Amino acid sequence: MSIFMLADKAGRGVMGEPAYLEKWISTPTPTAAGESVYSLTFEWDEGQGAPGAVVVKNHHPSELYLKSMTIENFPTVGRIHFVCNSWVYPVKCYNYDRVFFTNRVRPYFHSYPEFNLKFFNN
Repeated sequence: MSIFMLADKAGRGVMGEPAYLEKWISTPTPTAAGESVYSLTFEWDEGQGAPGAVVVKNHHPSELYLKSMTIENFPTVGRIHFVCNSWVYPVKCYNYDRVFFTNRVRPYFHSYPEFNLKFFNN
């Protein structure tokens, strides 16, 4: 699985470098029954601002259910939470990426639906 973080800088999306989920099969941290927690390390320039969205690509042959993602201790923001509650199918099944937004970004898109269409129809 690869994940890209997106931020808005001067009205344009800025995409960071991908982070890859390593040791997916061998080192999950169990939480509730049937759930696992994994850690990722992102490289991110603070000058880009806080991420408002993530692009998730599943390179595994099987689908996965992504409940949520959390970035802890982001400078000047603290905790950034992405509620996903969605299946992410392998990249071979679709020609588009899965994008998940923080709750901080969603009200912006509801106010400006034309931005939403422009952003995803490039």
